[in-house]
Amino acid sequence: MKLQTDQDKYSLLTEINRLDLVDEDSIPDEVFEIFIKQRRKRVNRLKDFRKSQNTKSAWRKNRYKYLFSIRKFHRSIKGKRLHRSMGRFLALRYLPSKRPARESLERVKDLVLKASSSIRTHMYIEEGYYRSLDAQIDLELLAEYILPILQGVEAKLYENICYEMNDDELECVLRIIDEDELLKALTELSGIELMAVKNMWYDSRNKEVEGSSDYMVSRFRKLMEKLRETKE
Repeated sequence: MKLQTDQDKYSLLTEINRLDLVDEDSIPDEVFEIFIKQRRKRVNRLKDFRKSQNTKSAWRKNRYKYLFSIRKFHRSIKGKRLHRSMGRFLALRYLPSKRPARESLERVKDLVLKASSSIRTHMYIEEGYYRSLDAQIDLELLAEYILPILQGVEAKLYENICYEMNDDELECVLRIIDEDELLKALTELSGIELMAVKNMWYDSRNKEVEGSSDYMVSRFRKLMEKLRETKE
């Protein structure tokens, strides 16, 4: 386990009642093992409790209200190349174009697969750092949700780059990637000015249903319709 700050060290030692080590240069491995075992029991218990507070129907409908860490995770993914690859793939896949779709998509196939794999790898890296109890629960709930989806999407796109993601898959991807990179890709492929595309995206917002299960998919489809109408 990695500690990013002195505050992380203090918090960890406080949780296992070992503040006698706070002035030491390093923490013994056995102390980390004790912490991990104790933390695992608490995390599993609290995760189960949080899930029990929401019926399956409520979770499915409003899961993004419960996945508080998705925005923090989104911001923690560094490297515009990853976001650019995902954005360009979505633009090529869903924006109507006179160009042969398969030919264009085949060119970005390796890039989008690497991008998806990098997101999963980043999730594993994030789990290796110390974080507060609540933050760890949030991250693990997020991982349990997005990792299987991304793995499934990768496998399907590997077999058929023209595969059309279902709403859950598309919502997950849209929640993770950087909006600016997506809009830039749509601007490039549509030939419509970036500010106009951004205004269309802004107009598709609906704060009242932002946490719903298909909020981003709904916005994305509205944007595609507006771009199609503008191009015509």
